[in-house]
Amino acid sequence: MKLLRTGIIFLLGACLVMPDTEFRSRFEKADTSAARRTILEQWLGADVWQAATVVRDWNGRPEERQALLISAVEHWARQDPASAAAFVSSVGPESTAAVLLVPLLLEWPRRAAQSAVDWASKLPECPGPGTVSVLSMAGYTTLEGTRFCRGDAFEVVGFGWGRIDREAAMAWAKSLTPDAVRKAVIEKVDQSRHYR
Repeated sequence: MKLLRTGIIFLLGACLVMPDTEFRSRFEKADTSAARRTILEQWLGADVWQAATVVRDWNGRPEERQALLISAVEHWARQDPASAAAFVSSVGPESTAAVLLVPLLLEWPRRAAQSAVDWASKLPECPGPGTVSVLSMAGYTTLEGTRFCRGDAFEVVGFGWGRIDREAAMAWAKSLTPDAVRKAVIEKVDQSRHYR
């Protein structure tokens, strides 16, 4: 009886672990960027945390890894921004995590702007003035130059929030301190009206 119970527990464990192992294997064996993207997109609906973790830990080309992580976080932020934020916080180095702030904080205000603000307020202070700029090409808008710090994160939140509720975003931006952060966020909220 004990042997049967141990066997059942082992089989259950194998079933729970198998999808991650299968995904990891398929992802790592894929021979093209398009194939990896397709595999990632299939997996995102099943277990986004595991899919993003496999991509995060992958030793492939850094620029492809970053593009796949951005895609995963953007998808995730639409579904469960708080979990996506926990994942972004787990990513290192800071330069990679900073790039992931953009898809996270552009999407999060669509579901819960104040939660995005609360999360961003816990980031470390920025070392010097902001460097965030708006980049728009072929109907796709993003922000670049973002660092993993509070002021830059506020600029991204302000831009994302401003695209859906400019009045509320501007009221929040005007309440910020210090002056440099307030001015930078107000500028991003103002710019957001051009990019719906």
